[in-house]
Amino acid sequence: MDILNWTVKNALPSGVLPEQLNPYTGEPVSATPLLWSHAEYVLAVCEYVSKVQELTNASQENVR
Repeated sequence: MDILNWTVKNALPSGVLPEQLNPYTGEPVSATPLLWSHAEYVLAVCEYVSKVQELTNASQENVR
């Protein structure tokens, strides 16, 4: 979850994700927006939600 929050924090005010950030200033240093960055963020969120659902279902089954 920390990496998802970091990504949101480092997106541009418009929500656009750059390809790379300057490690010292946090400013975009290359292609912006970059579709690849957005696609990877969406995949990460989908995997996170899927895992939360899996763990919730397993927890509920253990209660029964």
